[in-house]
Amino acid sequence: MRATARGNQFKAELLEQAGGALSAAEFGERVGHITQRAVAKGRKDLRFLGVPVAGNQYIYPSVQLTDHGAIVVGLHDFLNAFHTRDPWTQLMVLLAPSPRLGGRRPIDALRSGAIADAVQVARAYGEHGA
Repeated sequence: MRATARGNQFKAELLEQAGGALSAAEFGERVGHITQRAVAKGRKDLRFLGVPVAGNQYIYPSVQLTDHGAIVVGLHDFLNAFHTRDPWTQLMVLLAPSPRLGGRRPIDALRSGAIADAVQVARAYGEHGA
């Protein structure tokens, strides 16, 4: 029971670091009036990140959007570089300062155009010694 509570607290903290999250409907509206079905397809195709919550629902961390509602360039490459397909792990890595990036977070590297550097962090995650 305590492990579940700790896990839920960690997820809540991640979402706070991510600037909150949007429902599928809100996310679809923000990125250009796309349907919830199109949002689900984009999530499955790793064009952007959705994390599972209660039931079979997903929410979409705000950090992956620009101020203008576009998906951060390079996010698709970053997500595809992972060996793991666990979206909570991917979000954690996206938001964590990385020694490979001089202490910057992969999301910051993506936003600055250093896509290859962010992809290297994702690719190395989970490898022995990474």
